[in-house]
Amino acid sequence: MVTQNELMIVTGQLLVFTLNAVIGNTMERPRWYASKGEFGDAFNILKKVREEK
Repeated sequence: MVTQNELMIVTGQLLVFTLNAVIGNTMERPRWYASKGEFGDAFNILKKVREEK
């Protein structure tokens, strides 16, 4: 039989895996823009994120 502690650990791992999959494929990300062929928008976002200070 599975203990409650093991069940909670596995459920948490599944939740984190699902959230990472959703966040990685959300709109307004450089990878999403590049997959849609909008390389200019993807490049502009990367410039904002990685600008030197």
